[in-house]
Amino acid sequence: MTDEIRIEGFGTIDDIGTDSDITTDVTVDTVDDTQPSLAQLDVYADIVYCLDLTYSMKPIINKVKETALTLHEDLQKVMSQNYQREIKQLRIKVVGFRDIYCDGDYALETSRFFYLPDEAAEFKAFVDGLEAKGGGDIPENSLEALALAMQSDWCTTIDESVRKRHIIVMFTDASAHPLEKAASYTGTNYPENMPKSYSELVDWWCGQGSLSSTGNAVTMDQVAKRFALYAPEGSEPWTNLADDFDSSLTNFIEPNKGGADITTTGLIKMLSETMA
Repeated sequence: MTDEIRIEGFGTIDDIGTDSDITTDVTVDTVDDTQPSLAQLDVYADIVYCLDLTYSMKPIINKVKETALTLHEDLQKVMSQNYQREIKQLRIKVVGFRDIYCDGDYALETSRFFYLPDEAAEFKAFVDGLEAKGGGDIPENSLEALALAMQSDWCTTIDESVRKRHIIVMFTDASAHPLEKAASYTGTNYPENMPKSYSELVDWWCGQGSLSSTGNAVTMDQVAKRFALYAPEGSEPWTNLADDFDSSLTNFIEPNKGGADITTTGLIKMLSETMA
């Protein structure tokens, strides 16, 4: 198959899932002439993996485990070679999800941010503890995981020589339960402060949402934010979400293969594009 990556408003990048070298440099911001040149900018990047932990996703869960210890080194190599950038700070977090309506208390497994490379061992220990299991029916609670990721304690900096990136990566081979389903759910394991609808989730991404319990704004940095999607084409709501989320990259994967078609090189490419 031919994979397509789309950056809203910036065209396409083909064959991102292959092991070939990166040959395309995509600029996703307009830089003022008075600011430092792109090559001079260091990068502060936060990455949140929204990771489907159901049984079928074992291949990509194993891929995350395999790349945990070398992720910083692998990303820095690509950033240096292709963008002449240095990663000043890299943090990574996992929001693991299954089916809240079927899987009880283990439906969501969330980590803190780990600093890489200093806390690579701790990050690997967390992901090594993740198990592919459960899921119930085909739709999973991936949109709730996405909403939790949006509420992360993202890095901040006022240094103009530093480029911030707040990156959410969704890995799933299934459709998502609609957020509206929670209104009729009587269980006690549903997370607090969730958007009530798909349109409200899009508002959150656009910096227009607020938490129901406190009224505090959900403020995704409109310059720093990036969304990278690995999901089957045609599964709801992923095709629409790829269009409705700006600053997004999409890599449609084969259905029912659990991300087995995602290569290590392809993953590093996708992440480096979001950081550039």
